[in-house]
Amino acid sequence: MRPVSGREDDSSTIGPCSALVSERIAAVAGSLADRTAGEALTELARRLSEPLRVAITGRVNAGKSTIVNAMLTQRAAATDTSECTRHVTWFRHGVPERVEVVTTDGRRHPLRLRTDGRLPDRLGLTVDGHNDVTVERLEVFLSNDTLRDFTLIDTPGLASLDERNATAAPSLLAVDRASRYATAQADVVVFVATAELRASDAELIARFQRLMSVVAAAPTATMLVLNKADLLAGDSLDPVGAIDEQCQVVAASLRAHLGAATALVGLLAETTSAGVLTQADLDALRRAANVDSAERDRALMSPERFLRSDVVVDDPSTRERLLAALDLSGVRIALAGCDGTADSDDLMELLRERSGIDRLRDVIHQRFGVHADGLKAAVALAAIGRLAYGVTGADRDVLLELADELAIHPTLHRLDELVVLQRINSGELTVSTEVRAELIALLTPTDLSARLGYAVAPTSEHDRAEATHRAIQGAARWKTRANEAASSAERAAAQVAARSFELIWQALQVAPTS
Repeated sequence: MRPVSGREDDSSTIGPCSALVSERIAAVAGSLADRTAGEALTELARRLSEPLRVAITGRVNAGKSTIVNAMLTQRAAATDTSECTRHVTWFRHGVPERVEVVTTDGRRHPLRLRTDGRLPDRLGLTVDGHNDVTVERLEVFLSNDTLRDFTLIDTPGLASLDERNATAAPSLLAVDRASRYATAQADVVVFVATAELRASDAELIARFQRLMSVVAAAPTATMLVLNKADLLAGDSLDPVGAIDEQCQVVAASLRAHLGAATALVGLLAETTSAGVLTQADLDALRRAANVDSAERDRALMSPERFLRSDVVVDDPSTRERLLAALDLSGVRIALAGCDGTADSDDLMELLRERSGIDRLRDVIHQRFGVHADGLKAAVALAAIGRLAYGVTGADRDVLLELADELAIHPTLHRLDELVVLQRINSGELTVSTEVRAELIALLTPTDLSARLGYAVAPTSEHDRAEATHRAIQGAARWKTRANEAASSAERAAAQVAARSFELIWQALQVAPTS
């Protein structure tokens, strides 16, 4: 991708849906009389070539930045009370590694990261001799492979249920508004709530959907993370597994707003992903596993007892470091899973598995990463529709015509497929195991042969003819299902599947071995 506004990122790719929308946008942007609308379209086209934007949001102090660090596998996001935690922070792929402070006047002010790769404690920003400038966001450029696929947006947090809530402090409301604005610019929203999900959090999600752009309103692009699972799991040595059922109950109750949900122990995830523990820390844990179990249990009754006890870990600074990195639940998990001779790598693998970070990464990849092309196109279509109602006359006609043209284009059938996948994954659409497997294979954007159920692409003329026949049969079968469907949701899903088979058949006529 070419450098734009001081950014550089050569890692992003553009799929067929995004390419089509970008091409059509470029064709009409220059014809609009309203220059602001034209510039908005141009920016929208540029955005389609970026990696998928994933915003991490939720209440203040829900552990959002800790999750960002776990996703990045490095401690880059600020998790303390420094000045940076009050600002929206975008993490992008780029070199040299640096911070750019973007102020509300559109100017960019480069800063160095700390020697440990983290954000500076203070911005110390002065412009033209004035230090009262207003920061819109921070953009952090890192040579981090995760950022080749995703741009992560770390938000300060939602302080109130409603922007009109005048009871909150002005500073919190400012943070709230900045978080909402940043999230509205994302393609995917990860909403972080603490494990003891309150009724008000469910209300916040519902209200949040209405306030945000189509991204937050689309279940296909929104997920919930129940963070700090260890707070709800009690003394369980597998906190994520212990509350998984509750997590899925919450997801089912909010499935009108969510595409996925998972539990996490954020601190443990950050520690094990970002390499926080030293070899000395791991050695201390392995030695502690040999301590008498009764003595160990007494020391682990509370954080205060652990810090005072020299029986389990004899060095005070090591005890403080372990508690800060693992919390008491993490120390318990480590000691229970370590027989004193376990390899350090095995111990780290156990802690990472119990944190839930691998599951979170899998969900983000499977539900969002592989569908990035369609999700970005869906956001762009919604933006075109909103833009159309912000202009008048001929400009409105041009934009509405563009939106209608794109909505029925065969390439953007992918958006309808995304909706069906979300309904299957959320449980809203209940089908047999066999039908579910067929639909997921059919609607997942892989090569044509895999979508038809082939493990290996057909190569002979006979096999290619059989693949074509399979596509025709699939279309006919799903059309029959649509006619016999017991509900509107089943009928809509069957119609989408039938259309998918038809488009695969058409594609096979052009490139039968693809």
